Amino acid sequence: MISHRHRCLYVKVPKCAGTSVLAWFTAHGAGRHSFRPAWHGGPMSQRLPGTARAMNLYPDYFTFTFLRNPYERFVSLWLHLRRAARMRGRDGQAAADAFGTLRAFAEFAAELLDDFEPCWGADATAAFRARRGREYGPDRVRLDDVGWLADHLWPQTAFVPDCNRSRLFGVARVNAAPLSFIGSVGRIDEDFARLAGLLDLPAAPLLWRKASGTEAGAGRSRRYAAYYDGETRRLVEALYAPDLEFTGCGFDDGRTAVTVPGRACVTMARCPAPRRRPLRTLPARAWRALWSLEAVVEARILYMPSVKRAVRPLAARYGPG
Repeated sequence: MISHRHRCLYVKVPKCAGTSVLAWFTAHGAGRHSFRPAWHGGPMSQRLPGTARAMNLYPDYFTFTFLRNPYERFVSLWLHLRRAARMRGRDGQAAADAFGTLRAFAEFAAELLDDFEPCWGADATAAFRARRGREYGPDRVRLDDVGWLADHLWPQTAFVPDCNRSRLFGVARVNAAPLSFIGSVGRIDEDFARLAGLLDLPAAPLLWRKASGTEAGAGRSRRYAAYYDGETRRLVEALYAPDLEFTGCGFDDGRTAVTVPGRACVTMARCPAPRRRPLRTLPARAWRALWSLEAVVEARILYMPSVKRAVRPLAARYGPG
């Protein structure tokens, strides 16, 4: 998401409150997609290079993201892909049933991620199509039955500019600057309020969309920890070792909030308000206004229940199958 009004750019990490952040900026922050949205078809990893190109075009913009405790994020991925498998039809219910336990899903994810690593753009589309009929996990679930959402399984560090200094989403970076701000899904309200103060954003609450749970503190920890046994935890720790190291999250300590070591920007004091470039010409002002209006209309239409029902078959049709 990019907002020229507030001179900021959001790098979305799957299952890290992205829908909520995008909806907020569409409604209140004059934000719009920095890459083609999901209804254009194809995997998210095909569309993400647009974010890297936007960062290259606007290197002085404030950049931010939100990250999540890897153990909790994996539970959210499991629940989300089970729902998505049922919606896809054909063998979707069988795929959802195969993910009946978190451990079965962890074994599926381990085998899937061992088959191909994160890739972007046209390479991502080619990788998905080449593997569409392959089967993974103890119940041999086809990639075709999971759909484009399989790229959500990639580690959070694959999406974070700090961990991809030379190339981000397959695009060469013009500089190796880290993100200006990293927030935590575990304390989303507090960190979004801090972000709003840094960017002088309008006072409006961040609403949760597609949330798998909004408990906080010990209750949140108990909710995700209850799904794990020893073997599942070992599998997840092997899959997401870079995420665990980068976020500083643990399992036994019950911490759900991300604390990135050495990142002063997570708790930094208020910085000067971003410099606004004047729009001197009428065409420039009209283009910016039209850009923001298009984003708002697009979002409102797509959140209508009737539209969701209408586009669901198209989303299934233009997936890997």
